[in-house]
Amino acid sequence: MKLVYLLPSLRVSGATIIYEQADRLAELGHDVHITSLDELVGIDLYPFKIIPQKLQDSLKDFETADAIIAMNAVCAFYINDLETQARKYYLLINEEFSFYPKELFKAKYKNLDDDRIKIERDAQRKYLEASYNLKLRYIVTNDDLAAMLKQFGKKADVVPVGVNPKLFYPDVGIIKGSKPRIVVEGSLAPWKGIKIINRALTEFANEFELWSISDGPAPLKSDKHWRNPDYQTVRKILSSADILIRAYSEDGVAELQAWAMACGCAVLTTETSGTKMFCDDTNSVIVKAGDYKQLTKELKSLIKSKIKREELIRNGLETAKKLNWESSIKVLESVLKGRRSHGGRSSQTK
Repeated sequence: MKLVYLLPSLRVSGATIIYEQADRLAELGHDVHITSLDELVGIDLYPFKIIPQKLQDSLKDFETADAIIAMNAVCAFYINDLETQARKYYLLINEEFSFYPKELFKAKYKNLDDDRIKIERDAQRKYLEASYNLKLRYIVTNDDLAAMLKQFGKKADVVPVGVNPKLFYPDVGIIKGSKPRIVVEGSLAPWKGIKIINRALTEFANEFELWSISDGPAPLKSDKHWRNPDYQTVRKILSSADILIRAYSEDGVAELQAWAMACGCAVLTTETSGTKMFCDDTNSVIVKAGDYKQLTKELKSLIKSKIKREELIRNGLETAKKLNWESSIKVLESVLKGRRSHGGRSSQTK
């Protein structure tokens, strides 16, 4: 098959899923192309073999493709209007309206009153809901997204994410002292939970070493910060840490939690559509998003108990082994050939 992935940007969150899928489909003999609505900013964060094309250089590929896969709502509207015989898919990895909380609109439209902000948010919701009603086939990364689309009369195929064991595994760690080392990932975007994490961390001053990862400046005061680290550095960080904290309110793939498990790091995370697919009380500590008291309580327990951390690490390593890309790609290949019946559950760990 000739397949074309359309991304809003090569650096968009979740693009690593596309790179894994594309490379693995190419290894199976398919003619796979990646293009972007944005400029082709160099990618050095995650390895993939396929050379991305500019949008204008992909127009003929759209015409001759067997399948075109859009990554977000903007891309979905774009391919919906294309004149092509290709099967058209929307690969949905998040419930995107969760990324547009009221606080974000207030920050963006500082001169607008609450009524006008509500109008802006309603317009964004209607735009996203319209993208769930296009004449496309839908692929999702978790069961919650499939259930959401069902409300719009759409049946979706669930193709969960995996972990590449060649990229993520317990690596030689960076030497640390006697204190537990915590790594926090996220930015100050409201749905990433950094404010809650920071508030919880202040309860345990000088009881841990803190590292942070983000796509911008350090979101909180940390002993060491990495901005846009590549996958080798991420592996080294996670292999060197005792605890990963990721407290998103929406996280459709939870790939960093899976990478942490594969690298032998205990996971403290929130219950999201993505974490539900493989996180449980044996391999991670799961709290309600935005619950400061629960997060603080569970963090205290992990900081104090090395035995509990080691148990989570053992079980997390076993979970990561089950999150294999091979089974996901078999499902995806069947879907893209138009052979798979819609709505099937595809979690590897259930």
